[in-house]
Amino acid sequence: MSGHSKWHNIQNTKAKADAARGQIFTKIGREIAVAVKAGGPDPNINSKLYDVVQKAKQANMPNDNIMRSIKKASGELGGADYSEMLYEGYGTSGVAFIVECLTDNKNRTAGDVRHAFDKCGGALGTSGSVTFMFDRKGVIVFEKSVFNSVDEALDLALEFSMDNPDAEIDDVTEDGDVYVLYCAAGAYHKVLTEFDKFLQTKGKTVSVVESGIQYVPNNYIELNDEQRAKIDRLYDMLNDLDDVQNVYHNGIECSARSNPAHVTSRRRCKSNLWRNSFANGTPASHLSRATRLLLICAKSCLFACRVLLSYFGFVINYISILIDNCWQLCYNNCVVVRWSYVGI
Repeated sequence: MSGHSKWHNIQNTKAKADAARGQIFTKIGREIAVAVKAGGPDPNINSKLYDVVQKAKQANMPNDNIMRSIKKASGELGGADYSEMLYEGYGTSGVAFIVECLTDNKNRTAGDVRHAFDKCGGALGTSGSVTFMFDRKGVIVFEKSVFNSVDEALDLALEFSMDNPDAEIDDVTEDGDVYVLYCAAGAYHKVLTEFDKFLQTKGKTVSVVESGIQYVPNNYIELNDEQRAKIDRLYDMLNDLDDVQNVYHNGIECSARSNPAHVTSRRRCKSNLWRNSFANGTPASHLSRATRLLLICAKSCLFACRVLLSYFGFVINYISILIDNCWQLCYNNCVVVRWSYVGI
């Protein structure tokens, strides 16, 4: 006998899981407080609060906790006043970090974030030193089992974007067991609600794993195992802080603990839906008839433009040669006349 109780081990594991779940609920409760303060306690009117409530449900937060957080934020039960803070900095290997915080004590939060960067070999930067490397986008992560392939997901996303010009989907990428959908931050709320209805008309139901407006890197930095371990350590230290809501960085192939929007596969690049759908060799059979006709018209227009440019180029070249010959002729005549005048 080792002297260790199996029940004791189960208790330790359960305590860690409960602590992690409680930390998530605390962070979501702060987001609810900020959303209620910004737009009121009614999710049907306050779109930001609606998005946070959906996030809480995805995290399996009980409805009683959600309603308690809303009432506390609206002043019915009393509560702290939270402020949104954004910190930027660099980890090791030049990896850029963005840290979103909600706090009732700015000095405490700034000290905790700075301590995490210093302890992991990083440095806290000034405002604007990192955000230019990221785009603010709506990110929706859904299960992979809904579609047969990424080509089918791209085709449906393209069809939805054509039907909804004010809610276009920028990109859909495959990441392990999920698909990650990207859209403009301003169109996120409509895409989240309308894309599900659109798929229902196609006989499909999407199970959303996670969604929100996030910072998506423009470029990624590849890391080896040693560098990855250091970045993971900084990520975990920041994420464990009570005041920290979200952590984003542009290192790839980091730990799977980070969000798919933060760390994606190697094949992920800054490309839009159209380039993924057509330039990467999507079979024509996967495209709708209207899409194929649109591509044929675009190809015909490009060919006509190429012919016109070639014709005008030939004409311009011919005119330049003609002018050059006339100039040489005039120059030679002037020289002959000049030398004849001086008697040579």
